[in-house]
Amino acid sequence: ENNEGYVFYTANNGETGLEIAENELPDLILLDWQMPEMDGLKVLELLKSHKLTKEIPVMMYTGIMTDSNSLRTALRLGAKDFLRKPIEPIEMEARISAVIQQTEHQKELIKKERTI
Repeated sequence: ENNEGYVFYTANNGETGLEIAENELPDLILLDWQMPEMDGLKVLELLKSHKLTKEIPVMMYTGIMTDSNSLRTALRLGAKDFLRKPIEPIEMEARISAVIQQTEHQKELIKKERTI
């Protein structure tokens, strides 16, 4: 846990990441594009196809796949944002916070619609 009140779970490969996502249902997933065994896009596809994890916002994080086509592919598969390495900690914090706030706002709107 850090001073912002976030709890972090880390995984050093995609399979472990998927297990953590299903067990912990985090508010956000920061997903590296390049990982051993299964790349980030494959993990993103699996997250978005699983009913437990499909609503969790995912931000892709990469130093390699930084071109527009890669960005388009990640967004088309359901990523909410795309961070390029290296990134200043303050920018990363701001972008993560923005995605979490946006997701919370959408959840509130859905709740209101259901009660009408």
